[in-house]
This record gives sequence, structure tokens and C-alpha cells, in this order.
Amino acid sequence: MKYISTYFSPNRGGADVLIGFINRCNVSIDAAVYCITHDGICDALIAAHKRGVAVKVITDKTQSHGKYSDDEKLREAKIPLVLGGTAWRSSMHNKFVIGDSSAVGTGSFNWTKSADKRNNENFVIIRLSYVVREFQKEFDSLWSKLCKE
Repeated sequence: MKYISTYFSPNRGGADVLIGFINRCNVSIDAAVYCITHDGICDALIAAHKRGVAVKVITDKTQSHGKYSDDEKLREAKIPLVLGGTAWRSSMHNKFVIGDSSAVGTGSFNWTKSADKRNNENFVIIRLSYVVREFQKEFDSLWSKLCKE
């Protein structure tokens, strides 16, 4: 098994890799992402939720108001979602997803069509338990803090 896998875009399948990562999850998905406008990625999260995977999403408050933002679709699907970056100079600018507490996907890759088709982006999947634990601590801390706001 490879402990670290790297992917790049544009036009090299970044979104497909992320969708595959989501589709392989059986227990949990915790995602902290700046914005979600890629319908295929959003649909994969909804499909995971429908098959019984515990999905939680944190996204940026300002980006959630965008015309193409998929946060409404996630809420309609009853996926727990909280908004970060509530201060006027603050952004919830993370881009990571934890799958089944066993792997984390991270990098510059925004969950957008532009990231997949136009931008120079990277996405790294890390399967090292100590790294996954650190990302999980950060996600849990953000989730707890934002649920109180």
C-alpha cells in the first residue's frame, strides 16, 4: 500500500480522485473545505450520506453565499454542515477530508470545477495514522467551536 499519493490538475482527474476517495468511505467523512461548487463532488457526499456514511462538512461562510455554492444541496440532503470564517477578515480556508479515520486528502485543490479544469492545483492522500489523527483533532476543534457560534 502506498502511504502517500499525489495528484495534480488541471485536467488530470483531481475531481475524479476526490470522488473516488469519497465513494470508498464506509463509516465517516469529515470535510473542511473553503468552497464546494463541483456538483459531482457534492453528489458523491450526498450518495455517501444516503448509504449510511456519517458525513459532516465545514465550509466558508462567505463562499456559501456564492451563486454556485452547493451548501444548500448538502443541507437539503440533511448533511450536518457548519460555516466558518465568521469574522470579516477571517476565512475557513482549509481544504481537507478525512475518510473512515484512516486517510486524509488535502492540498490546494478547491472543490470546484475551476480547480479541476483550469487551475494548477494539488491533492495529496495521506494514509499515515499519526497524520490522520492530527487532522481529526483540527476538524473536531473547528466543528466544536463553530457549532457553539
